[in-house]
Amino acid sequence: MREQEKLTILKDLVAINTVAANETSVAVYLQDVFKRHGIESQLVADDSQRANIVAEIGDGEGPVLAFAGHIDTVHEGDLDTWSTDPFEVVTKDGRLYGRGTTDMKGGIAEFLIAMIELQESGAPLHGTIRFIATVDEEKTEAGAKLLTERGYLDDVEAMVIAEPTGVALDDIDDYFHSGGAVIDPEALA
Repeated sequence: MREQEKLTILKDLVAINTVAANETSVAVYLQDVFKRHGIESQLVADDSQRANIVAEIGDGEGPVLAFAGHIDTVHEGDLDTWSTDPFEVVTKDGRLYGRGTTDMKGGIAEFLIAMIELQESGAPLHGTIRFIATVDEEKTEAGAKLLTERGYLDDVEAMVIAEPTGVALDDIDDYFHSGGAVIDPEALA
């Protein structure tokens, strides 16, 4: 895959406003990109019609590794505080800026690109890589809950999530016990 196509994917994802809604537009976009590269995918929605997307590559004869993330973004806030359009990728000092470039449309784009490049390499892939992109992570985790309830994670042996924390790995335990991240201990059981 050419570098320009990779950048176009990220730009297209950021351009779709998915502040707490509209994720179906991103899911359909991702489905179209997968299809252009010969990878089947499916949209998985509940009654709200906010669609998650799941795609797979591999021979299915081994472990399942999930590339997982979310396709909604936090609100852009007061537009007067932005020096550029939040829904346009801007390059400044070698960095990319725009709503979702790190949390987490950039990660979703990387997973998509990795799957396409693996598929197109023709290298044998023992097992399955499952791409999972969920809705409503920023508020209720509804997309992850739906996919879990429907069994999409039952056979997953490992998962890679490109969610940035800004917390050094050495400090992660302290972070989760500091009140900086509130996770109901019952949810982890």
